[in-house]
Amino acid sequence: MGAAPGGRGREGAMLRRPPAVLRVLAQPKLTSLTSTRNGVSLTFSTVPDLLYTVYSKDKLSNPSWKPLPNAFQQPGTGAPMTVHDAAATGKQGFYRIVVE
Repeated sequence: MGAAPGGRGREGAMLRRPPAVLRVLAQPKLTSLTSTRNGVSLTFSTVPDLLYTVYSKDKLSNPSWKPLPNAFQQPGTGAPMTVHDAAATGKQGFYRIVVE
């Protein structure tokens, strides 16, 4: 016979649980998108202590998104973050920014 969550154990002692963590995710705002012969650079807003990953793909019909090199779970600082996609050599590309 156990205790209900947050209830008392068999001996009547209160069970201790670690405190819950609430993280509020804020949608990043794309502030700049620059395309050159050397690829594409994206700049977007960040929030301190949140992680940002930028994914890309060449065609929307392609089911898989690939993380950009050096843009996987980068910590936000509150300052804008710029990532570069050197492989973006085609006429079109698609990007998504995931916040954790």
